[in-house]
Amino acid sequence: MRTPYHQIAIFIACLAFAAPSAAETVGSMTAYQTNIVRNNGGTMDVGAGVELGDQLRSDPTGLGMLVFRDESSAKIGPTPA
Repeated sequence: MRTPYHQIAIFIACLAFAAPSAAETVGSMTAYQTNIVRNNGGTMDVGAGVELGDQLRSDPTGLGMLVFRDESSAKIGPTPA
């Protein structure tokens, strides 16, 4: 026989599996010139975390440098107007 506590425990377990997982931070912005935009949203500053799945874009004069957790790096160059 299931008790109300058993039903609550099942409900909480279902919520845990249904909840979206937090984005994984894979690196950070270490330098930039003018604007680097994340996911068509806000601009990135030095030290901002880069998360798995982020889409970064620069403006026509933008430059950026990223360093990842494994110490590899990537540069972002200007986006043509």
